[in-house]
Amino acid sequence: MKRMFKITEMTQADLKEVLLLEESIFRAPWSMGLFQAELASPLSACRVARMIGQDGEMIVGYLISKTIRDETHLESIAVREDFRNRGIGSLLLDDMLAVAVRNRVEKIHLEVRRGNLAALELYKKAGFVQCGIRRNYYPETGEDALLMTLVIGDRGGMRIS
Repeated sequence: MKRMFKITEMTQADLKEVLLLEESIFRAPWSMGLFQAELASPLSACRVARMIGQDGEMIVGYLISKTIRDETHLESIAVREDFRNRGIGSLLLDDMLAVAVRNRVEKIHLEVRRGNLAALELYKKAGFVQCGIRRNYYPETGEDALLMTLVIGDRGGMRIS
């Protein structure tokens, strides 16, 4: 059976698996409480990428964003290390962008580690452009964050500002 991926809403039942993924990837992982707060927030969109295979389903990535009025902030995105370079990050971003267009969002913002070249490539491919720097943004390493923005056009098409 061919492996397929689908994007769905994150649920309370997903949190244990999402937290394990978080802890395996990040030096300063989010806590269970932070994930629960995002799930409870009416401003947040919490999505998971599921791999569907012979042995059932498993979560291989997630994305959390928050929308206030006409702007969305990508708060966190992660893909299991052994599932990277298979288009899962792009699927998660595409899902977020489709929701943003439907909700008439004008801009999407994010911060990314200056040294995270794979993420920078993913965001640039999606149309994000660098618009600033947050010095020493990541306290565990002192690394800078690059601020990136995607401006969404009036008719649902994306344009770079």
